[in-house]
Amino acid sequence: MKNTWIVTAIVLAGALFGVGWVQLSSQEARGAGGALVDRFQRTHEVLLNNEVAASGVARGETIYFYKCWMC
Repeated sequence: MKNTWIVTAIVLAGALFGVGWVQLSSQEARGAGGALVDRFQRTHEVLLNNEVAASGVARGETIYFYKCWMC
């Protein structure tokens, strides 16, 4: 009888851990076009000129720096 409680507790703990892991992994960021973007992936930010800001004056300055300043 004691062994069934231990086995049940282990199975239940494993199931709860698995559910929690699925919840965590489904909350990852999605980028433009629905592509999965890792928060450590800097190329996504660089290619979309979003390193400093996603909108506003700071984004305009970033675009100017990368595309216009040499002219």
